[in-house]
Amino acid sequence: MTLQYETGHAKNVANLQKLIEQITTYTNYNPSIDNLKIPAITELYDNALASLNNVIDKRNANKNAIHLRQELYEDLKSKVTRIINQLDVLNLTDGIFEQAKSLNRLIQRSRKTTKTIETNEDDFNDEETKNKETKSTSRQSFTETAENLNKLLQLIEIIETYNPNIEDLKLVNLKTYQKELVKATQKVNQTEAELKNRTYK
Repeated sequence: MTLQYETGHAKNVANLQKLIEQITTYTNYNPSIDNLKIPAITELYDNALASLNNVIDKRNANKNAIHLRQELYEDLKSKVTRIINQLDVLNLTDGIFEQAKSLNRLIQRSRKTTKTIETNEDDFNDEETKNKETKSTSRQSFTETAENLNKLLQLIEIIETYNPNIEDLKLVNLKTYQKELVKATQKVNQTEAELKNRTYK
């Protein structure tokens, strides 16, 4: 199997593969130490390759989770703006409407995404390098934004006149959407923890 990466652990595994191919064709290779014999080196290669592929799989799972979360949050700000527009025509008391607008401002000010820098296998040698990110806001941003949406929905629950005809703005669907946002961040945290745990082994 030829590895496509040329740095870090992947390069080491690829070089070990080349070494095995070379000594296999060298008839005089007959070390006295068991660990240097071809079966032992082949087993080492197989284990290293499996470990490397496992890290790559977990990294891809984390990237997919991040991507799915970004997609879910993509419509959040416009959705909340539409909620506020629905509330604006209900002649609510100033106190309730101001609470809603305050929560809207918090959500609108939140930064949408965390952009991750593409990494290669060399990054597995350095956990700090692997976690390089250009962050537009803190790690808590997604959690706080979902919680602010939850507070807005709790406020809407006490507004009996809130009953939009638009399907995605109905309270039951908004609650489902809010739960999906929370689960998306949980999935990112889970896959990130699994990746970090695997790279330390």
